[in-house]
Amino acid sequence: MNELVKITQQVIGGETINAVNARELYEALGAKDLFANWVRNFIQYANLVENIDYFSFLENSKKPRGGRPAIEYAFTVDSAKQICMLTRTEIGKQIRLYFIECEKRLNNPAYREATRLLNAPLSEVAALLLDTAKAKEALEAQVKELEPKAQEFDRLADAQGTFCITDAAKTLQMRPKDLFDMMERMGWIYRRGGRGEWIANQDKIDQGLLVHKERTFQAGDGDIAKTQARVTAKGLAALALKAPKMPVASAVACTTRPARPKVKASNDLNFLFQQ
Repeated sequence: MNELVKITQQVIGGETINAVNARELYEALGAKDLFANWVRNFIQYANLVENIDYFSFLENSKKPRGGRPAIEYAFTVDSAKQICMLTRTEIGKQIRLYFIECEKRLNNPAYREATRLLNAPLSEVAALLLDTAKAKEALEAQVKELEPKAQEFDRLADAQGTFCITDAAKTLQMRPKDLFDMMERMGWIYRRGGRGEWIANQDKIDQGLLVHKERTFQAGDGDIAKTQARVTAKGLAALALKAPKMPVASAVACTTRPARPKVKASNDLNFLFQQ
């Protein structure tokens, strides 16, 4: 964005405000009247109040006009926008839009801080750069420390196989009862009929967190069917985020355990589904 009229910070009534030099605005607008007349006319026309909307000061020059310092003026940006609008010219419209865009930038905290640093002592800038470098090193060290854990979580989430809830509890270093209670509170599982087998909620199955495994065993003169809610690797990773002190390495090691040996049929099958 090209600078049409310079905006500076001035103090009016003890308050620092953004202001523009009246003579620079006068020249940018291409006014034809004498500067002194132009200033007086617009102050009156726009009902501007001295030391609120504008202020005057003596020219600071080695060669003042007419042999003595001239009276100069500065407008607040809001007053300058009002004057631009009152000119009813295309250049006045452009400069007004320019002031609006400048105010957006000046009100941006990042822009204000950058501008402040441009005028700050070198020692302050050097200290800031040093702090930034230290923060960068600390962040890189933290990333390096967390990277192996993140890789282990990825391996855990991608691992093949499922876990009975008792095995999942061991992996998470929790008591099985505590994990069952937690999963029930979280709406992952419920008991069929309030007292029967643990059943996975359908939404958790749809999310790939749990699965059902159906098994049929021959016992006596008939077959017994059992439904078991099992935790997927993705579900185990999700539970690890909820469980206290999740041992990632142990969880990963468990995902690569050998398959269980087959168990012979028995009349007492409850031990197979103890959770």
